[in-house]
Amino acid sequence: MNNFFFRIRQMLLLAGVGAGLAACGGKFASTEQVATQERCDGLAPASQAPGQAKVEPITTIACTVMQELDLRSAIIQVSVDGKLIYSTALGESAPGTPATTAMHFRNGAVAMTYMATVLLQLADENRLSLSDKVGKWLPGLPAADSVTLEMLVNNTSGYPDYAADPEFLSASKADPLREWTAGGLMSYAFNKELIYPPGTNWNYSHTNYLVLDAVIEKVTGKPLAEVLRERILDPLRLRNTASSVKPDIPSPVLRAYTSERGGYEESTLWNPSWTLPAGAVMTTDITDLRISAEAIMRGRLLSPTSFAAQTDARLVGFGNPAACPPGICRKNTETAHFGMGLLVSGPWLMQSPMFGGYSASIGMLPERGISIAVAATQGPRANPDRNGGEALMFAIARQMAPDRPVPLSALAQ
Repeated sequence: MNNFFFRIRQMLLLAGVGAGLAACGGKFASTEQVATQERCDGLAPASQAPGQAKVEPITTIACTVMQELDLRSAIIQVSVDGKLIYSTALGESAPGTPATTAMHFRNGAVAMTYMATVLLQLADENRLSLSDKVGKWLPGLPAADSVTLEMLVNNTSGYPDYAADPEFLSASKADPLREWTAGGLMSYAFNKELIYPPGTNWNYSHTNYLVLDAVIEKVTGKPLAEVLRERILDPLRLRNTASSVKPDIPSPVLRAYTSERGGYEESTLWNPSWTLPAGAVMTTDITDLRISAEAIMRGRLLSPTSFAAQTDARLVGFGNPAACPPGICRKNTETAHFGMGLLVSGPWLMQSPMFGGYSASIGMLPERGISIAVAATQGPRANPDRNGGEALMFAIARQMAPDRPVPLSALAQ
């Protein structure tokens, strides 16, 4: 499949929005009443939250990005210090059906952030240590006596990414409705040697999260879906987020379309079973997506020590692309480096899932309490390998904090 969840190439090579945004910027300012929003290609925003914000430029920015990237729909929420100041849906879900802020969609790699948070919670409770070898919990896995739990969660294990395997990509593209099992996915990763000795380089790998799932279930004695419900969804009151083993999405549904297989086709019910462990395949809505950023990216579910470890800069400068096959390994930088289950770009914390025509992004600027959540779908001329939701988040971040933009977006300027 040409694009897969949280593709690192997209994160590091993502093109910036065009010069048309330059005139849309402006410093964040309070107003007593929310400005009247503009129409976007004849499609009015579906809703808008009351509050204090300079909201009209955000809508203008969103419409500009949608037009430049040919996004079919965009659902957006912005909050400051936990107060919702902007909530809008633009464009269409299906032909003739406007997108709304109540619609559900896949949250993809955001569940990786949930899983990393659970691992750190278990460390806080002394039920495991990040320095534990995988073999302590899962003896028999390749390099189980060398790979640590920390290596799994920060992508330094050396395990090949099954989602980058050419045979897997061919099979997945040929049948996007196929249901995959963890064992079947593991076979694509573990039928080959490690890419590098554990702990010596960096490569993004879905395989790490399949192994992490098995560790979490072994430690807790519970299925991953139950663990995530008890430790993440219920404490944060994420009432519209749920694990599912089927490709169905709760109503109302934000429908997705993509041209990644050639022709432009609906991809709403493409099977997501390959993307993450079964309990972490989830659907959500824009409110729950925003609340996740507000809480997790401010460390509200972790001890200060664990949150510092989740977001620190220990990987800056780490990674040697030349020591791996082309396009596999990456060097982490101040502009874009990985923490545990999230991306750090300067002062911003991020996660940006993408799958089968759906794209999304959550961004948090902790020092100012700004949270941005975006979900988007693709039009027929959209680049299927580009995360339009992330491009929207970058543009809105520049509007909300012009002196503290997301540095990652500057890579493509």
